Amino acid sequence: TSVNGTTKEKRVEPGPISYAVMVLGFVLVSLAAGAEYVLADLNRGRVRQLVEAGDTSARRLEDLVSGPPNFITAFLLLKTLGTMLAAIALVSLRGLFPGILASFLALTALTFLIVFAQVLARSLVQGRTESLALRSAGPLYATVWLFRTFTALLQMTGNTFGEEEEDAVDESVFLG
Repeated sequence: TSVNGTTKEKRVEPGPISYAVMVLGFVLVSLAAGAEYVLADLNRGRVRQLVEAGDTSARRLEDLVSGPPNFITAFLLLKTLGTMLAAIALVSLRGLFPGILASFLALTALTFLIVFAQVLARSLVQGRTESLALRSAGPLYATVWLFRTFTALLQMTGNTFGEEEEDAVDESVFLG
């Protein structure tokens, strides 16, 4: 509406959907961080024994952790998606944070909460990686499968622009 030639901006209050999207973002980040840790910490020798004993869940896990570390990329993409959802929700809540300083503080708080969610998820799964991995082999496999196209594109991009190093460090050492 226009009052004396000036435009007055209508303020929209954030609804429950904004909060739900933010929670969903935190849940995705937490699940991805936990799954990433579970797979990186998995005892591959023990998985091989279970596969030889006929365990189908172990077979899926072995497929995930053998070969190129596609699961790392897939769960990195899932964490990115969760972070984006939380950020989108924060933008929709911008009316609660008027001014640049308040927006900066809200974004900083969001960043720390996302880091906290990852640390919490990893500490909750620590020491129970084998049992959690076996129980969640299906959803873990499905997640990696869903992101396979994006993972392949990222790997092709990396292979195109990157150089092979003989003394390259296994990516899983950074997950511990």
